[in-house]
Amino acid sequence: MLKVESAGGEPVREGGRLWDIPAISPDGKRIAGRFYDTSTFQTSLNVASFDGREPEKSFVLPPWDSRWARIRWTPDGQALTYPLTRGSVSNLWIQPLAGGPARQLTNFTTVLIRDLDWMPDNRLILARGPGNQDLVLISNRENR
Repeated sequence: MLKVESAGGEPVREGGRLWDIPAISPDGKRIAGRFYDTSTFQTSLNVASFDGREPEKSFVLPPWDSRWARIRWTPDGQALTYPLTRGSVSNLWIQPLAGGPARQLTNFTTVLIRDLDWMPDNRLILARGPGNQDLVLISNRENR
């Protein structure tokens, strides 16, 4: 990850263990991200302050497909939520920053969670859909 001062300047490579769609905490003081450790083949959910280089908190994720899903902070900044996918079904999980095990929030039996976000009043918005997608090329025959 690269860090650049808001006034500009040269990017500085951070030595922290964050990657893949980082999420900034509601108070703007911390950042969460996934880290894949190639030596252990484990993915962890890490939280670090913007001033720190190493994670303040680290939670190992189950070996399901969790690499591409977004991480979202709860509005109070006390937990992180993320979808985990088994096969072609995603469910939402919540990890309290105080520690303890993550718990499953949803029990869907079909389709993937494409995106999610929390509203300030603690309501959750999910975008869900099937795993297959179509790509269509439309050409203008007049411009050939």
